[in-house]
Amino acid sequence: MSIRVGIVGISGFGGGGAAPVAGHPAFELVYAAGEGSAGSRLAERFPGVPARLAGRVIEKWDPASLPELDLLFASLPTGTSAGALARVSRSVKIVDIGGDHRYAEGWAYGLADVWPERIGGQSRVANPGCFPAASLTALAPLLAEGLVEPGNIVIDAKTGISGAGRGGADSRLGYAESNENPVPYGLLRHVHMPEMAGTIERLSGGSAAGLVFTPHLVPMTRGILATLYCRGRASTGQCRRRPGASMPGGPSSA
Repeated sequence: MSIRVGIVGISGFGGGGAAPVAGHPAFELVYAAGEGSAGSRLAERFPGVPARLAGRVIEKWDPASLPELDLLFASLPTGTSAGALARVSRSVKIVDIGGDHRYAEGWAYGLADVWPERIGGQSRVANPGCFPAASLTALAPLLAEGLVEPGNIVIDAKTGISGAGRGGADSRLGYAESNENPVPYGLLRHVHMPEMAGTIERLSGGSAAGLVFTPHLVPMTRGILATLYCRGRASTGQCRRRPGASMPGGPSSA
């Protein structure tokens, strides 16, 4: 029996990244929704879509008129998904690709490479942000083993322009502004700071005070390069893994 899947925001970079599930033999794409793309056919947005889905029309997003679904991928602008997804039946599992539910009550934080056991069986999963996913996956084994101090970590990260999505009117995203011109932004107040600090503290059991995160927009389409600087702990000759901390690949023992 196929898993009936819907994708909201399918014509954006986030929702478009979920679109390949349409070709998976276990999934059946029965709902595709968007805003500006509503009314167009999937094949117009994704020429390589399976023939059986080429004629599917992208619908106007309305949580009150969803068909019968098992799983919904939602890629909506930050600040717009919380209210809308609260109207979706609890019988429908949701993966929120956007930023409204990271560490929100009732939602599992979906850092799958680090905490896979916290995702299984959950009906509401929040996809981590791009910078946290790149940085925390590298930090996780060091923090969980107690090899580095959780405080005063420096994260220097560069991102491609597509990280901001297809929409938006920020002039920095235009070709003339971004070409050959790396630009730091969101200094000391980037929206991903609380997410990274909170995860560092959960992994280490210590304080993330002094965390410095400097994101840069660089002239490339996609991808992130994150360089991290940490203070190592003095060797004690034994593992210092925090009880309950989880390493990539599954839960750990104390």
